[in-house]
Amino acid sequence: MKTAKNQVLTSAVAGGVIPMPRGVRLTEGMRVQIVPLDALPSDPPFLKTMLKLADQRLARKQANRRKSVIK
Repeated sequence: MKTAKNQVLTSAVAGGVIPMPRGVRLTEGMRVQIVPLDALPSDPPFLKTMLKLADQRLARKQANRRKSVIK
């Protein structure tokens, strides 16, 4: 699988590293941006709430997308 510019990839930290999804190849020197999707313990309560709501919204959006593919 090749990656397109500005493609969003999701992974979870495992053993202190971020593994790429199966088949993803990044070219040497490619710049990437890492954005935590979970709140950090030091984050203010407002940000923790916003991240939680965004996560719920994303989950609903992905579920709806899966439903439309199955139909």
